[in-house]
Amino acid sequence: MGELWDQSQKESVHRLMWEPQPILPPWKGVVDNVPSIVAPTSSFASATGFWIDKQRLKSIPQQANLAGWSTGYRPLIGARSFVDAVGDIHTVLFSADQAQYYVNGVFTSIIGANPSLVPITAEVYQNVLFFTNGNTYIAAIDGSANALTDPLLNNGTSYFLGKLAGRLLALNLVEPIPSQAGSTAYPRRVRWSAENNGFDWSSYDAGVFDISEIEDNITGYATQGALGYVYHSQGISVMTPTGGISPTFFVENYSEGDEGIGPGNYYPYSLAQYGNMTCFAAIDYIYMFNPLVGPLQPIGGTASRSIYIDLFNSTSYAIGAMVPSFGSGISNLQYWLAIPFSNNTSRIWMYSFDSQTWMAQMVPFNVTCMSNIAID
Repeated sequence: MGELWDQSQKESVHRLMWEPQPILPPWKGVVDNVPSIVAPTSSFASATGFWIDKQRLKSIPQQANLAGWSTGYRPLIGARSFVDAVGDIHTVLFSADQAQYYVNGVFTSIIGANPSLVPITAEVYQNVLFFTNGNTYIAAIDGSANALTDPLLNNGTSYFLGKLAGRLLALNLVEPIPSQAGSTAYPRRVRWSAENNGFDWSSYDAGVFDISEIEDNITGYATQGALGYVYHSQGISVMTPTGGISPTFFVENYSEGDEGIGPGNYYPYSLAQYGNMTCFAAIDYIYMFNPLVGPLQPIGGTASRSIYIDLFNSTSYAIGAMVPSFGSGISNLQYWLAIPFSNNTSRIWMYSFDSQTWMAQMVPFNVTCMSNIAID
């Protein structure tokens, strides 16, 4: 019987069976959506301590402790920088029991600020930093030593803030505040201030409405383009300014289905914004959304299974942030999603828009906030 294969075919089969396949870029990041036997050789079943920058695999830049911060301080639940009315830059750090200015490693307590353990939502409106987390009155910092209180009507407060059409917005309300008798939650309610006055919630051009047709709770807000997008657990509603007083805004649902479910910001503090783009963790997938470009885009991709296992096992709030740069001249826009666990560790999932890949890093503490701030 004659030979069926020539020598070159035999050598090809030998290499296929016994020789390792070369591992070459572009790197694919974490891939868990296919069996490992068919996963790209340039991918990882799991990884920590590395990221993908401009198609190159790099170690994550060394991280440093915040100068002057003591391990005895309460956990940070928020941080924000802003420019005041005279042009001075301020960085404010929020711990569980107070707010502090931060300058060159020196902390200065801001009198009157009283956060709780719920993450802070902050909004800069007319050179004033407004902040809240639903625990007590909305407060404001203008660069002076004191925090100003900004109670809503009915002595209320809110969990989220925004701004649109010259007005400050308060979303997902509690009226009156939780410490007062008769406190009632209004998780689908939105209030807006008078035009150009974030402390006036009662004038003729201020107002309120409940998004009565949604079946879940408001979990975040972003102004994208000329419109306001109200994120809730399983949908998104759109606020369109009318240019008038009554009504001031027209509201319609963007992504909610007939049964009250659809892609929405299911994990409230996973929502992060960069320009007109947001990213958030819905109940089914991680999404990117830029309404000026097109509909929602799923980006969980190859790592979605691992990310949602972590979200299921999380013991506290998952925190999202957009990271446009990472110091040392590194410019690589990423979406970070930090997920804390019960053993006082967190996994930070990092999505690179440049390579469209996911990587992860474990840190030996619970992440309670992520922010881009000015450090003197």
